[in-house]
Amino acid sequence: FKARELALLLALHQTMFFSRENRRRRKESFLQKIGARAPNESPTWVEAAKRHSELAERVQDTRRATAEYRVALEGLSRAGLALAEQLRGLASAASTEASDDALRAAAERERKMHRVTAAAGAHAFRELAEDSFRFSGDAAAELSSRRREARLDYDSFAARQDDRADEAKARLDSLTAACETEFADFRRKSAKAAVKAAAAFDGCRAFVFDRAANDGPVKNILRRNHHVTNDDFLRVHRRDHNKQQQQQRKPPPPSDSGEATSYATYSAAALVLCALHETHLGHAYARGDDDDDDELPARSSDDDDD
Repeated sequence: FKARELALLLALHQTMFFSRENRRRRKESFLQKIGARAPNESPTWVEAAKRHSELAERVQDTRRATAEYRVALEGLSRAGLALAEQLRGLASAASTEASDDALRAAAERERKMHRVTAAAGAHAFRELAEDSFRFSGDAAAELSSRRREARLDYDSFAARQDDRADEAKARLDSLTAACETEFADFRRKSAKAAVKAAAAFDGCRAFVFDRAANDGPVKNILRRNHHVTNDDFLRVHRRDHNKQQQQQRKPPPPSDSGEATSYATYSAAALVLCALHETHLGHAYARGDDDDDDELPARSSDDDDD
């Protein structure tokens, strides 16, 4: 049975590969490569296809960069916890009793930072930034491949003044329009994903590192050594808050679809998601769960268009 099935598959492959249409297209492609014939290609299409290819490559690079940032964020938190534990062990071995309590507290803060705050930021960043790039360019690639076949058909028929040239031209124009529509849709999704991921990056980073910077012991150390008062902290906080409000009042970036996508809205959503994840992870941490990777279920949508 397997031999018969393999023979049928081989016969099917040979039929498709050596079909009259494919032979004609391969011949036309070869003639164009050696310069015997010039392709009837529109400069407008060539430029549009080039822009789409470059955009698709940028999307792939950005998708990879968002994943690397989340991994780095988790790794930085994990490294901070490891360093705090090592410093605590070193102090204990050196019998520095005066600083043992402080280092024990620092290790506990880093443990909570890793298990709760940084994990919450990483979860939120994954949901808003990484998941925003879960759209595919496969449809555009398939249409472009079909269009190339249609263009080779038209070039071959036109060169031979075949009656089928008009029908091939109509098919080529139809596929060109379909490709352009798919290119525009991909561009719209890319623009939205860029704004959403940038806002998530801003919001999640602020959440994680502001939590660390606003830790009580840090403020106390600064006050003791640099004579910084609570009023100074409040003044800086108000300045940063006012600056953030001014940025949020800026007009949103333009969108190809004409939709007004708010950077500030996505930033706020990132902070809300961070807080929700922090609450969930905080409860687990308070229960004493030992799972270092308290993963939350990821969204199942492959194409987030909300």
